[in-house]
Amino acid sequence: MGGLASFLIRRGINMVITVLGVIFIMFIITHVITPNPAVAWAGPHPVPSIVEAITKEYHLNDPPVYVQFYYFLIAVFQGNWGEDPMYHQPIIQLIDAYFPRTLELTIAAMIVIIILGILTGAIAAVRKNTPTDYTIRAFYLVTWSMPPFLVAMLLQLAIAYGLRLLPATGLANPLLPPHQSQ
Repeated sequence: MGGLASFLIRRGINMVITVLGVIFIMFIITHVITPNPAVAWAGPHPVPSIVEAITKEYHLNDPPVYVQFYYFLIAVFQGNWGEDPMYHQPIIQLIDAYFPRTLELTIAAMIVIIILGILTGAIAAVRKNTPTDYTIRAFYLVTWSMPPFLVAMLLQLAIAYGLRLLPATGLANPLLPPHQSQ
């Protein structure tokens, strides 16, 4: 059991270091992109009073950068991740609102991937070194090489627009009658 405990401790320490590293990189990026992050966070047409309020709230006038990082770190761990300039809502509220749908989509995608993976893997194994096997291999090579967002867009085009099996946008309610095109 000692080996497992030391493994878990090492993993825990690595996780903490990784999280702190990501937070540090986020801090650096927000301070490198623009000399005054408050101007960027205030939106496309910043009002000076809003920029001043953001500067004060996030301690951006505190002289040494490490003091600003300290307050940034505290804000991150308190869940104060700022406000989205497009929706004018705190980021944590947007995550709270969209996380259930994201989790739902992730689980559905995992189920589809597992089923398709097992099916195509079995077919490729049964028909080893045949054109069917080579086609399945080529399909997997191409799809694994593509960025996930491109695969998602192509699947959306094929399933929603080409085959018209699912709606292209929004969440479908199976209790509602199908939408008729105008």
